[in-house]
Formats: sequence, structure tokens, C-alpha cells
Amino acid sequence: MKWTTRAHLHLDRTASAWLIRRFVDPQAQFEFVGWDLTPDTDDPRSFGMPGVALSGHDESGPGFAKILRAHDLEGDAALVRLAACVGAGVRHALGLPRTETDDAAYGLGVALDTIGVGLSILHEDDLAHLDAATPLYDALHASLSLPPADTMDLPPTQPERVAYLRSLVTT
Repeated sequence: MKWTTRAHLHLDRTASAWLIRRFVDPQAQFEFVGWDLTPDTDDPRSFGMPGVALSGHDESGPGFAKILRAHDLEGDAALVRLAACVGAGVRHALGLPRTETDDAAYGLGVALDTIGVGLSILHEDDLAHLDAATPLYDALHASLSLPPADTMDLPPTQPERVAYLRSLVTT
């Protein structure tokens, strides 16, 4: 299906497009429209634009969190943690005060904002931007799926450690 959002991706809309493609609609195609376009408020596949159900960040959180709720994905703890990171990054990008008590979520949010700026510089094309960001969000989701490091008995060498961590994520 075709999903529509504003052109010139940044953190929340990049993360939202990744979420849609990975967990909502694996065949999703994206249309990136101008910021002056008035969105079709009845289209359930419009996101990250004012007036649509899956609007961008506002008082009820980032668009990413709205998509989680709308598609009943809150059972995936890693996605919920990722939503906290996206929210922190959005607040950082907008220069809003920090509200997170979780230093890791805040740090990852600031990193996602910084990476989003870099991807915007490197990729004028929004699909190229999304394609470049996809492995990053895949890796972050896999990492956030792991149990806390202090609860794991990590093997001593890197090859063994990687194999062990992969087994935790894929099971």
C-alpha cells in the first residue's frame, strides 16, 4: 500500500516509515509530499502531518508512538523502548527540555537526531535516506530486544559474544 508523509525526512518520520515497513506493512510504498500540501485527514495511511490520525510529534507524543498504539505493537518491549528514544530525540531536535529519566533513552535519542541530520545532508532523496536509515533502526531494535547487560553471562571473546547475543534476539 501507499503511505504518505511530508518530504525531507527527519527522526520521527524516518523511524515511523521504518516501523511501518517492518511491522505494519512490509510492502509499504512511500510518497513524500510538499509541506504546503493539505493532507487528506481521512486517509489512515498518512502520517507525520498535521490533522491526520497518525500526525507528527505533538502533546500526545511522537508519530512513532501513535503508530505503535494504532497497530497494537506495544507488546514489543524493544519498540516501546525505541519510542522513548525517538521521543527524546524529537524533544532534543526541537530544543525542548529533557523529560527523560532514562539516560540511555536520552542518549540514543540525541544520537538518532544527530544521525538524522547527517542522513539529510547525505541524501536529498527521501527513499535513499530511508534505505540508509533502515539498517540502523534494525540494529537498534535488535539491541533493544536484549535483556539488560548485567543480567547476561556474556562469553569472554567477541565471536562467542556475538553468537550468544544473536541467539537471544532470534529466539
